[in-house]
Amino acid sequence: MKTRNGFVSNSSSSSFICEICGTLETGYNCGEVGFEVCEHEHIFCKKHLDKVDKEITYKEDDYWGGEAVTEDCCPICTLKDIDDSLLLRYLKHKFSVTEKEVINEIQRDFKNLAELLNHLEE
Repeated sequence: MKTRNGFVSNSSSSSFICEICGTLETGYNCGEVGFEVCEHEHIFCKKHLDKVDKEITYKEDDYWGGEAVTEDCCPICTLKDIDDSLLLRYLKHKFSVTEKEVINEIQRDFKNLAELLNHLEE
């Protein structure tokens, strides 16, 4: 089964998935369900704007037919929220390691999930 982030459409209404917390809402537009969209089409719950330490600004958005949060106010664009996939990409790049190498190390060093989780909690 495929999972899509952001805007997912069906016939009469649309489903919106927050790219930060994963909340799913269905309605006819982002604003109706308490979501915002930024100028780079990131979709997120309005509550996440609290993490931005400035007055929220908007610009006209032709694609969505309304206003979009500007890049400098988007919690995703400003890195106030970093999703796990971006964090993983950063760590693999920083430590020059491939995902396969990390998987091999985990499988070599731990017998099972419980042992790995215990190690991560230390």
